[in-house]
Amino acid sequence: MLRSLMGILVLSAAGSAATWLTAVRPAAASLAGEVQRWDAALAAAEPASRVEAACELARLGPIAAAAAADLARLLPDEAEVATPACGRVVIWDDGDLRVIGTTTPGREAAEALASIGGAALDPLIAALASGAAPARRHAAWALGDVQEPRVAKALRAALVDADARVRGVAVRSLAQHGDAAVLPAVLPLLQDVDPGVRRAAARSVGSYEDPAAGVPLLAALRDGDSEVREAAAESLGEVGDPGSVAALAKAAQDADWRVRLAAVEALASLGDPRGFAAVSAAAEDEHREVRAAAVSAMGEMGSGEAVPTLVKALQDPDWNIRQGAAAALGELQDARGFAALLATVSDPDPRVRETVVSALGEQQNLRAVEPLIQALGDTAWGVRVESAGALASLEDPRAVAPLGRLLADPHWKVREAAAEALGELEDPSAAEPLSRLLKDPHWAVRRAAVSGIASLGLPTARRELKDALGDAHPRVREAAAEALASLDED
Repeated sequence: MLRSLMGILVLSAAGSAATWLTAVRPAAASLAGEVQRWDAALAAAEPASRVEAACELARLGPIAAAAAADLARLLPDEAEVATPACGRVVIWDDGDLRVIGTTTPGREAAEALASIGGAALDPLIAALASGAAPARRHAAWALGDVQEPRVAKALRAALVDADARVRGVAVRSLAQHGDAAVLPAVLPLLQDVDPGVRRAAARSVGSYEDPAAGVPLLAALRDGDSEVREAAAESLGEVGDPGSVAALAKAAQDADWRVRLAAVEALASLGDPRGFAAVSAAAEDEHREVRAAAVSAMGEMGSGEAVPTLVKALQDPDWNIRQGAAAALGELQDARGFAALLATVSDPDPRVRETVVSALGEQQNLRAVEPLIQALGDTAWGVRVESAGALASLEDPRAVAPLGRLLADPHWKVREAAAEALGELEDPSAAEPLSRLLKDPHWAVRRAAVSGIASLGLPTARRELKDALGDAHPRVREAAAEALASLDED
């Protein structure tokens, strides 16, 4: 911050050293005074005041380097403050990300030291090596954000700390550094006596994307703690080891729905056909989130075998799953799926109907034209927007007149979509209605009309585009200028 301020002042001084010094000295003195004031407040009797001081020093970042030693001394402070500080409600604690309603001076001191960066490295490493357990934990947390060569060595030593929470945070912080060389030291923690450490390890090792983690993660997939199994499944998806398909397929039947969900998502990431049967079965899981993930996965896996299951999912009582099934069928482009989508255009939920009409546009089947024209009259404006786009992609002249009528729709997004669609269809009969749209009250609609007129490329286009150069909105003027330049090139 100070460096940026100095640079600005140097430029504005136009080479005058005297002017620069006159301007920067008060600013530097003010910042130094602010650091001193908040540094002194770290010793306040009230925990809330100590938290506030640490938060303000974190805001100052590297400028607060002079307070690093005092912040490090605050790391063991576990006095709880009831309101989240610095506007945050999320904090890393024992290797898991959790929402809290309290904070402590020690946690906020760690945040401030991480913000200071390199100048805080020595006191943080010292606290990690010899401080009280809370200080070691908070130091390990802060070191995750300090990208210095010595940090990995210090965090690696903390993997065998006597305190389980310190070990968990050290695992998480090492993962933030992303150095695969530390993986052999991390993998044994998948068998740590503490389930929190095993969870942290299972969540972290996948980020290294190293096949060496495959076998230990497969063992963790059988852990007695369901959160460890869930994290192991997630990491196996990141590692991408084909040898994990069978174990993940079994995990997709786990007693805990979160494990089943993670296994299905991992199988989708792997994309191995051997996992399809497990994913297909999960589409009928008792838990809605597992069903939703399975439906999405089947679209990603791209197998025609998924069509019957997806067609059935279009009747699911949960709208989110019906929507996912429609999207997946749009990607697969199968005749059986097309017929099912046609039958679902009138789904009771508008969010599903939006996805259905969009999926029909992806099918490139002209049998969808008439149903999509009917959908232009849907009560939900989002469905009308998607229908216009779908008709444009089908490039059928039957859509021109209905889209022209849509230019009078009460919702500006619908008028915009209709104008864009008419431009894509490039039918000369759309010229007059698009020209009228240049006077639409909404700038986005006028911009779409400009693009549509340019796409038609009729003799009158240049005159209308030149008129649009005087539009009240800069985005419309910009579009008109670009369109005219494009016509000149042609």
